Amino acid sequence: MVRKSKYNLSTYFIEENLLFFTSLGKEKKKIAFSILKIQDIDLAIANLNEFLKMDYLNYYSIQISLLNNYEILVFIGFIDFEKKRILNSFNIIREKLSQIKEKIIFLKEESLEKQFFNIGFNNKDSKFSCSKSKDAVIIENGRSTHLLTFSILDLLKLSEKTTFLHDFFNFLKKRELKGSFILNFKKALNGDISLSNYFIELKETDGNETNLNEEINEFFKIPLLKKQKLEKKNLFKLLWRLEISEECLAFNKVSELFNYNEIEKVQDLTELNLKCEKLLKTNKINFHRLNPNLILIKKNILFVLFERVDYELLNKVIANYYDKYQILILVLNRKEYFKLNRLEKINNLNRLKIFNYQEYANTFLNSLLNHLN
Repeated sequence: MVRKSKYNLSTYFIEENLLFFTSLGKEKKKIAFSILKIQDIDLAIANLNEFLKMDYLNYYSIQISLLNNYEILVFIGFIDFEKKRILNSFNIIREKLSQIKEKIIFLKEESLEKQFFNIGFNNKDSKFSCSKSKDAVIIENGRSTHLLTFSILDLLKLSEKTTFLHDFFNFLKKRELKGSFILNFKKALNGDISLSNYFIELKETDGNETNLNEEINEFFKIPLLKKQKLEKKNLFKLLWRLEISEECLAFNKVSELFNYNEIEKVQDLTELNLKCEKLLKTNKINFHRLNPNLILIKKNILFVLFERVDYELLNKVIANYYDKYQILILVLNRKEYFKLNRLEKINNLNRLKIFNYQEYANTFLNSLLNHLN
């Protein structure tokens, strides 16, 4: 059995992009946090889950805040006895994520400290207390007092997962509710990724009484939300964005939740086709469109565009064109891209290259032009 370490939550230090706590025991275990500001949840999850599997980090949590116009923050937790190993893991993760074309901001120093402590209160001097009568945590910050109540979402009950986050936050926005949605990701004992979640509702102590759980359950026509108590001894879990209950599920059972960004981007398929044609015409590059998915460029390159991979068409393309042309494939759906990229048959084709829309779309046309020239 591993003995848990104790920490003083008011004692910490910051080094640029990392906020450190050191345990009170002789072992001096360290836990460090990095916070990222992102725009694309799916892209962050795909990369960070790989780092979880390789044990570069201990966990990470995604916080979607209703307090700051649905700002998306990622909290990365590192735990180790050696500060040097934490720094090494962080630098590897930062270097990899910095290569992603989507904008990712690593918070540092004052902005890191402010966001770390900003979860229903605005600074580290806020005072906590628990109210058993209201099943809530009371936050006192200067002259203002707020209540935090907690709910767990049973995500397995959702029949339509791809649009849930969009519908959920639209509902909260119309109700003008305040709070944050936390998703916690860890590596399970079997090596898979596990997911837990909770929603924090921020209430004024003298505000109107709400029954969020009943309203949302009625809206989605399923028992989606249920109340969750938070014991005083577990208040640190709010700061560390840890799970607040033992309920968790395999990430692969609900991964469709995070595909909504792709649904929106599919609408750009036609536009991307038109941009590609315009680029070729502007630069006076000969091309011939064979069908909506295939463009033959300069008689030696075949450009293939898929929303989701049509394997029957792909097999025909390889059989009929691989010996004649270099093949460039652009896949819009990220999961389809990874699935295709793992096929040994595809990896053995040296004259075939695959690109993913989310990582390469913003620069693909320029890269294509450079390749053609």
